[in-house]
Amino acid sequence: MDGTNPAPACAHCSNLAVHACSVCNNAPAYEIPSKNTYYCSTQCQKDDWLTHKAVCKTLKTRKMLFRAGELLQEIFYVYREQVFDKVFVKVEKRDGKMLLHQGEYPPLSKMSNALDLLFPFDPSVVSDPLDKASILTYMACGDAVAWMHDLVKYVLPDLCSKFKEMRVMIQNRERHLVMVTEGEEHSSDQPHCILKVKLKNSDEWYIVDLAGAQYGFFEPIVPAVMYEKSYVRSHIDSHGAEYFGQGKEVLIQFSQMPVLAGNSCKLNHVISEYLMKGVEDWEAEHASTIQGLLGLKEKEFQERRAGLIANVEKWVSSCVKVVKQQGEVIRAKMAAGAIDDKDLVAGGIAIGMDDLKGGGLNAEDVEAFVKAFETRMSDFQ
Repeated sequence: MDGTNPAPACAHCSNLAVHACSVCNNAPAYEIPSKNTYYCSTQCQKDDWLTHKAVCKTLKTRKMLFRAGELLQEIFYVYREQVFDKVFVKVEKRDGKMLLHQGEYPPLSKMSNALDLLFPFDPSVVSDPLDKASILTYMACGDAVAWMHDLVKYVLPDLCSKFKEMRVMIQNRERHLVMVTEGEEHSSDQPHCILKVKLKNSDEWYIVDLAGAQYGFFEPIVPAVMYEKSYVRSHIDSHGAEYFGQGKEVLIQFSQMPVLAGNSCKLNHVISEYLMKGVEDWEAEHASTIQGLLGLKEKEFQERRAGLIANVEKWVSSCVKVVKQQGEVIRAKMAAGAIDDKDLVAGGIAIGMDDLKGGGLNAEDVEAFVKAFETRMSDFQ
């Protein structure tokens, strides 16, 4: 029973109720708090189904959307930690700011390929999980929209009927992250990339913000009206061109440019595909789907969710481990004067079976991994 209403009435006969509808119970709020539906018996619940059906299905879908948002956000955090591209040696909070002190980066002359743009995330600089989330997502909203696109496209279509990518300017940030380089502070007020979605069979619109932690916005799913009223200072008009998938297309195009940022996009494009591989591998192992996972009871959902995230992390970390090892091969070739254009373009990816097994994958997984990775890297040669 709901502690705020210890004696609710049956929705069908108005007698004293004894249980709530388990399907839509405790659904997240939209613009106003959701009300639980109670019954005095299973017969009354059956008799009331035609009346309750529409509301129940909407609330169930809403619950699943919020779960999906939490899952996608956590996967994005795992991904960002594996492909982290910044060097922070100290984090301090002062005058309402979170100051991120940059360390030294290798000189450009020593950056032989895209693999040199990955820097291990140093967990010692923060102890608070929320601080860690803020740092992982700092200036990474474009990555969230682009490199999580395929996974979002796989998870959300059963729950949402419309999708739109948006760029907005943020207001009322609850955290203010500031980069500090050689003692000088550098504030950022860049456009923030988010996704707007419409819940299926309803008029409810939501914002999906997987990188909002950099502003102190830790909820990945927020009703659109609430989000825009509280956090959006202005919209950046793209003249109707903000279609679902645009962010990924733009960064893929940028990856073809012969600059370090282009190489970073190229590397993310390849590695991010193993987010889906981790999900597909988990689904095959458990004879289940993400959609089925989202509909489980809370305890079972949390248990299986942890396993899914661990599996995704396994695949991504194995991929990153291998490409970093190949970066060392490139450096050795450069030092010996034995490097060619193919090495530079492909980033030196020559994946070995033992390398991937060391990353935690079994022999069958390794074979599939090598074949798929070599195919993807050939697209960039």
